[in-house]
Amino acid sequence: MLKSLLCASLFLLFFAGSLRASTIGLTAAAGYLASDCGPYTDSAGSTPLSSSTLTSSAQLPCDYSFYSSGSDGTVLSYQIVGITQENMNNAPCTALPCETPAVSVQGEVAFSGPHGTGAVFSGLAALEYSVAIDQTNSPPVPVTTVPVAVYFQTETQGDNSHVYGWVVGPSGRQDLPQNTPLSVQVPVGSAYVAHEEAGCSAGGGNTPFTPSCLAVADPSFEFDQDAFDAEMGSNTFPLSEYYSFEYSPNLTATIATPEPPTLSLLLGGFFVIGTMALRGRFA
Repeated sequence: MLKSLLCASLFLLFFAGSLRASTIGLTAAAGYLASDCGPYTDSAGSTPLSSSTLTSSAQLPCDYSFYSSGSDGTVLSYQIVGITQENMNNAPCTALPCETPAVSVQGEVAFSGPHGTGAVFSGLAALEYSVAIDQTNSPPVPVTTVPVAVYFQTETQGDNSHVYGWVVGPSGRQDLPQNTPLSVQVPVGSAYVAHEEAGCSAGGGNTPFTPSCLAVADPSFEFDQDAFDAEMGSNTFPLSEYYSFEYSPNLTATIATPEPPTLSLLLGGFFVIGTMALRGRFA
């Protein structure tokens, strides 16, 4: 009896989940991290700390220090602290660096030494993933495209910092302006590729200094309800009630609360199962 009830429970959970399943083919997200951390001289460069191609959140930390004094009184010292990271998390963004699909690089170098010596930190983080709009319910008025507000939130510090972002869809590539909303008409059921990249470097030599750098790239996607209202006039309707955003399957998403129809189905199913169990027990 218990086995049958368990099977029934699993069936209800699977059936409820299938109501929200997307039929859009989305490719997996892939990221790249590289970091360069260490000393350099006139004749030799520093050795890259690490580089990798990733399908989940990761980071490359850097904590490198050195001190020596020569018989002639010269002192060579440096301390390098930095981190290169990417977040494959689809949670809402509250402050930089964000927990949404974002990439960031931050480093600082303190150095003192003779001519021909120095220290350097540099990092590069890039991430590509799929995003699409799926229809979840039948809208009052059928539409083929939906306006989406893309906000490419960025922050840079230092002369050697850069961020890039763009989306590639059926109409080709479109670069994302930094810290300015961009409204894009997205065809329902078509996947876009989003690319974000951040890099920065700090370092030098010969004289004491403490250079630092920061680069953060974090795009977000929301329905542009205002643009849709202006376009549809009296025929408008809330986009979020009939459409949803779908992302690459390996992006970690926040746990969503089931919608009322799905929640009612689950509760009703568990009530029936509980009633059957009680009947069987007292029988």
